[in-house]
Amino acid sequence: MEVGYHNAIEENVLLWLATEEDIIESYSKLIKNSDSRKIGTTLTKIIEDSKNHIRMLTSIRKSFDKIVKDENRHAKMLEELRDEFKK
Repeated sequence: MEVGYHNAIEENVLLWLATEEDIIESYSKLIKNSDSRKIGTTLTKIIEDSKNHIRMLTSIRKSFDKIVKDENRHAKMLEELRDEFKK
């Protein structure tokens, strides 16, 4: 059983993760090419936030996957219960 909204949520979380990874990569390059301490400090803070966002989004994905697995297990349990009482 596939929960109807699972694919949409998974796709959007993956896109968000990719965006955060792009931010880290792009801002890291900007820091290397800049002599401005202010730019470096500001972008470093943003990079750290993006790394935290990646950790949080990864946790959300794992939690959501657990929910989907539970729903699949529940569906199987209900099918088995139905089959048992059909006899």
